[in-house]
Parts: sequence; C-alpha cells; structure tokens
Amino acid sequence: MSENFCFRHILCFYEAYPLLFIQRGHLRMKYFLATILILLAALPGARGQSRGDQPLVAASLNRELLASLVLEETNRVRAAAGRGELMWLEPLAIAAGDHAAAMTRHGFFDHTNSFDPAQRTLGDRMARVGVRSPAIAENIAMTFSVDFTAMRDWMRRGAGKGPAPRAVQHTYRSFGRSLVQQWMDSPAHRVNILNGRMRHLGLGFATMRDSKGLDRFYCVQEFCAPERSMAMRRRLIGAL
Repeated sequence: MSENFCFRHILCFYEAYPLLFIQRGHLRMKYFLATILILLAALPGARGQSRGDQPLVAASLNRELLASLVLEETNRVRAAAGRGELMWLEPLAIAAGDHAAAMTRHGFFDHTNSFDPAQRTLGDRMARVGVRSPAIAENIAMTFSVDFTAMRDWMRRGAGKGPAPRAVQHTYRSFGRSLVQQWMDSPAHRVNILNGRMRHLGLGFATMRDSKGLDRFYCVQEFCAPERSMAMRRRLIGAL
C-alpha cells in the first residue's frame, strides 16, 4: 500500500461523506484522525506492518493494527476478483465495534441485536453513526486467537493417524488472512466481500475468554456504497 494510496483514500473519505464533517462537527476530527491512523498502519515499512507478525494476544489487542491487516487482505481478494479497493470509513468501524462489543456483552451471535432497540438492525446501526447509503452489508464471525487449521486437518484425516499437531498461536497477519478466508469460504459472506457496489469498509473486534480458557474474537465487517448525493454528483460531473 503506497502513500499515494493512503492519502487518496483519506481525501475520498472526506469527499464522499461531507455531511459527516458539516453536520457532525464535534466528531469531525475524531473520524478524520482515526482514518489516518488506520491507513498509515498499512503502509510498507510502517510500524503496523512490521508488527503484523507478532502474536495476537487478546489482553493487549491492537485493534488499529488488526483492522489495517484485515482491510489489506480484504482488498487483496477483491483485487484478485477484479473488484475495486474498499476505502476505510470510520463511522462504519464505530458501528462494527459497537456490534462486536454487544455480542460479547450479551452473549449472542447474530446480525440482530435484541438487547438494544436503537441498534437492533444493521439499518439502525448505520443510521446511528450517520451513514446514509443505498447499499449496506455486514459480515460477522466468531473465531479464536489460536490457529486450529493443522488440528482440524488431522481430525479430518482420522484421529489417531500420526501424532496430533500442536495448535499455533495466530499472529496479527495470520489471523487477518484466516478471518477473511473463513468469510470467503461462505457463499453469503463472499458475496458481501466481492460486491462491486461497495466502496467503503469498517471493522470492529471484541474479545472474551470462554469456559475452556480460549480467547474468542467476535469480528464484524460493515460495508456501504457511496451516499446517493455523492453518486449523483459523480454522474453529473461525468456528463459535463
């Protein structure tokens, strides 16, 4: 990811969602600075990339680093399928983080939050953060900080055939790749990731330790297309 990529995405964020800056002035700097931090974390040579190979530990989770790597992996699979890059949008990340936290707090795993009427549906969550888009989508996942791939493959071959492999602690990078691959292996989630209408992405993460002492990660992807006003403006400019 180049510096030009980063600053182009920051400028596109401001251009595509001007109402967030005009109508929500008290949140303006928070959204803008958070967007810069996420995008700069994905630059080659930045601290975020060099730290991508460190172990993923729930107690000291760096959400910005993890988000930057999942964004990078999501855009990699989109590029392989001929889709355009997704731009980071902080309001989406706020909605995603709130939903992930609600799932861990109330012990459910669903797109519907029955514990908070103001955030019951995806549409409710988008309205709450000021996103008005003609197309929205959401992916959720519950997974672990330990990579069970080798163990799962061993079980599929038939337990007892050879020594059982050891579970391996995920790094930030391996977790991001594994998470996106889980979504890509599911037809419905894959459709959301490869949806050509979507132009923006936000990510949220929350963790909890289960009864077996394993750290569970609740992960949420929020997608949206550009606002209608922005899409109309682009069509008008293209017609000039």
